[in-house]
Amino acid sequence: MQRGDGPQKAIDVHISIVGAGHVGKWLFENLATKYDPGKTGVRIHVDRIVAKDPKKQRQGFGEGILSFDLEDAFKGPKTKIVVEAISDLKASRDIACKAMESGKHWVTSSKTMALYPREIVGAAIANRRNVGYMASVGGGTCVLDRISKIPYAINTVVGVLNTTSHFILKRMLLGETYEAALREAQGAGLAEPNPDFDVKGRDGAHKISIVAQRAWNTAVTHEQVCTEPIDTITPVDIQLADALMFRDERGKKHPHVIMPLQVAQMQSGKLALGCFPALVPGNHALTTIGERENAVYIYHEGRKEPVEVRGPGAGEPTADAMISDIVEIAKKDAAGIADPPTLSRRVEVLEPGEMESEFYIRLYTQNVPGAMHKISGVLAKHAINMQMFYQPLLTKRGVRSPIAIIVDKEKGRVVQGALREIEELGYAEDILLLRLFH
Repeated sequence: MQRGDGPQKAIDVHISIVGAGHVGKWLFENLATKYDPGKTGVRIHVDRIVAKDPKKQRQGFGEGILSFDLEDAFKGPKTKIVVEAISDLKASRDIACKAMESGKHWVTSSKTMALYPREIVGAAIANRRNVGYMASVGGGTCVLDRISKIPYAINTVVGVLNTTSHFILKRMLLGETYEAALREAQGAGLAEPNPDFDVKGRDGAHKISIVAQRAWNTAVTHEQVCTEPIDTITPVDIQLADALMFRDERGKKHPHVIMPLQVAQMQSGKLALGCFPALVPGNHALTTIGERENAVYIYHEGRKEPVEVRGPGAGEPTADAMISDIVEIAKKDAAGIADPPTLSRRVEVLEPGEMESEFYIRLYTQNVPGAMHKISGVLAKHAINMQMFYQPLLTKRGVRSPIAIIVDKEKGRVVQGALREIEELGYAEDILLLRLFH
């Protein structure tokens, strides 16, 4: 220590919180009972908590701190950061822009950046304000922060970022139907009464678009993500995937597992974005993710093995990520540093049909002579090579039977075109197309 050096003076930062739901309450309680300013050097003072519904009974926020007027979030003369945790993304965007125009920084747990990246970045740059949205993806994984610290070009980010879909498919692996697994997820508080936002892939699409923004510094949105649902998966698909073996570099065989993946990957200089169920070989680390966990694997030019980021995907850890953003922004503000995101790189995003991968095809056909010959003939006509074929053992001719086919890497539109032709022949029905991730 040099002469004259001493303990660093603590930074005081005043914040307002917009949103008094689960996340807002967790944040307030953690700041009051668990947060250690001695460790971070930042003392956080909550000036206001703004809630929407004055008729709803709210406890634990303290006398005089609760407001139902949104304007109070921006009025405090000492308030430096507006911290927002609401579900309405259009309102979140408006709050972010008004906060920054009012000279405040902005922290959020909402997925606003998936819809309005250019508006948010424009406001941050114009007003020289800092923004923090680490809590919007992966809760306790802090995946956005980890991506920011990788000093190499990133090739692929793949993971499980939707706890609801992951829980359901994990339970289906144990033999449950989709409907039973969904009811269990709803009973455990992991799925909404209307689960479409999760099971149709929209939540995952929001999250992977934000991940891609951070990984490639580009303003992509959720609308550019190839989004496919998990509610088309049946117990038969779980069984067929288990029967389709993947052979690793040592020649050892592994069954495939169907998982709800979010993928961002550079393919021939363009960005492929996807949120879809996919077959994953049983020896991949993805298959070890716990049913309530999120995990992401980041492949980059610096090393062969991916960087793993793993942790709880939802719940109270979301508040921890918000506190980390508050602390970082408070330190930047105290030092006079304006460090808004730029998203200045222009990266072309592939159309879903142009994305390449190996594919799993499940179809049902009558066990009659010539059916498989016709099906394989159509695939050959489209130059699609079958690398694996599986049909459960049958005892009767004419019985409706499932068939599983894995084909070599191809563009999605080519495979879909072949499947439409197969369906028109009348030999196949109930066709399902899934991707593989190796």
